[in-house]
Amino acid sequence: MMNTKLCTIWNRKGGVGKTLLTINIATYLASKGKRVLLIDIDQQANLTSRLYSSVHNSPTLGDCIINNIDISNCILKGINESYKTLDLIPSNSNMRFLEELLIKSQNQDTVIANYLSANMKYLKEYDYIFFDMPPSNNVIGRNILVYTNIVFITEYSNNDSIDMINSYLFEYQEDVKRLGLNSALNFAILINRYTSKKDSGTKLYEQYLDRFEHLKPFILNTKINESVVMKNANTFRLTVEDYIRTFGGRKNAINQLESVVNELIERGVL
Repeated sequence: MMNTKLCTIWNRKGGVGKTLLTINIATYLASKGKRVLLIDIDQQANLTSRLYSSVHNSPTLGDCIINNIDISNCILKGINESYKTLDLIPSNSNMRFLEELLIKSQNQDTVIANYLSANMKYLKEYDYIFFDMPPSNNVIGRNILVYTNIVFITEYSNNDSIDMINSYLFEYQEDVKRLGLNSALNFAILINRYTSKKDSGTKLYEQYLDRFEHLKPFILNTKINESVVMKNANTFRLTVEDYIRTFGGRKNAINQLESVVNELIERGVL
């Protein structure tokens, strides 16, 4: 897809902050003039409700695929006045019909990839395309994950989120083999909600992480700290930058996002 980077910020473990970080990384890139497309493929549509509307009749990616119409028909241009180069393909409960279609399809794991390839002329204008996925590796997820770079999110002190990353790496190998793909996953691991305060939970997390030495080279040096700004931005359903612009607060969170993006670019994930 030319120079367009496809990326998913993901973990099968729910509640680790993937949607909030997807929005913040995407809006940061857009604030630097990058053309960014967000594609929400989660039926819960949390990303869509934050950036657009919780109730809408705009076509989703599923609507375009099911009705075999160009992807341009479901791209909402310039969805946020502060980030004019940020576009969105929204989601809603209609995405369940796409899942039903894929389950019945003979080539169920390649339908979305084939559709995106057929719409290259619309997608190649973007520098970055981010997919916001549910915390599962269902048939829609399998259509996306084997074709994108992945930023895995692990929540500090949450051992399950490490397990989920490790288990998916084995599944990935099986998926690419089954699909006949010759590709190696380009990924990084971001620790979210980090705190320097040590308690029994964080100590156990550090000890547990030592079991996965093969994952450590992929962990970003930059961590996203647990902070009031991040929590409040999430509560008010704002990006970190918009929250600070509106309510004030320390800019450490923005600085960390900048460091994360730069490190992901250096690693070739973004």
